[in-house]
Amino acid sequence: MNNYLLTSKQNFIAKNTLLLFFVFFTSAIFSQTTDTYTASGNWTVPAGVTTATVQIWGAGGGGGGSDANKKGGSGGGSGAYVSRVVTVTPGATISFTIGTGGAGGAAAAGTGVTGGNSTITIGGFTLNANGGTGGAGNKGAVGIGGTSSGGTTNTNGNDGISGATSGNSGAKGGDAPNGGGTGGSGGSNSAGGTGNTPGGGGGGGEEAGGGSGARGEIRFTYTSGSYCTPTNTYSTSYYISGVTTAGGIANINNTPTGFSGYTNYSAQFVSQVAGSSFSLTATHPSSTYGYSVWVDWNNDGDFADAGE
Repeated sequence: MNNYLLTSKQNFIAKNTLLLFFVFFTSAIFSQTTDTYTASGNWTVPAGVTTATVQIWGAGGGGGGSDANKKGGSGGGSGAYVSRVVTVTPGATISFTIGTGGAGGAAAAGTGVTGGNSTITIGGFTLNANGGTGGAGNKGAVGIGGTSSGGTTNTNGNDGISGATSGNSGAKGGDAPNGGGTGGSGGSNSAGGTGNTPGGGGGGGEEAGGGSGARGEIRFTYTSGSYCTPTNTYSTSYYISGVTTAGGIANINNTPTGFSGYTNYSAQFVSQVAGSSFSLTATHPSSTYGYSVWVDWNNDGDFADAGE
């Protein structure tokens, strides 16, 4: 039996998917997937995905440096965290920016560099997870956690620890919130530790430079799957051998090929102006057959909506 996956396009209406099955099929199978990005780029919404949970962290600030014993630099602030469930369009390409970690302050009591901001505009919302500021050198001001906006969850980053309260050694960087990375450790007569990803602040150094803050990150979590796992308990005797359409602007002409198992023909499509019609014909080798067509009008990966 051949399984035909066909695509229908309608002018002035979003692209639709027609899934044509013979009488043997099983239920839909779906799974949750998370796409993680650690640098600026683009996310292409997978087919059938209409909602996604977006999580984004800003980058951590660098830790402060130190030029003298018992004058540890202060820790850098962590990046912020933002999340929101958004509506997306299958096939859309969405750009985003991921902040880079701030460099640690120089050994000459330098102040750490502020971490970069992470941001995305998606589903009509702009999510901003800003980077933490750098810690100052020689027991100076702590790095401040980045600010957050645009999500249903907006959590500002955590501040670094002061070198004045860390036993004279370098101080720890701020921990990024909501499952982000921990801050880098403070150095004892050594450089500060690098913040952990995503978003941890760099640790302060003692008689050495501060540690770098960690880069930001973005994650897209969505449910995807296949409509069914087709099975054929009747071997090669019963199958669809060909599918054609007529009356469309563009038509399918998939001529009979004989039995070849289940085959994905999603590259073929029929198109028509909204409100007009076309005919579809399925062929089979012998006997009497019944056919059904299911249409996933909103491309959400199921046939459970009204009219499907």
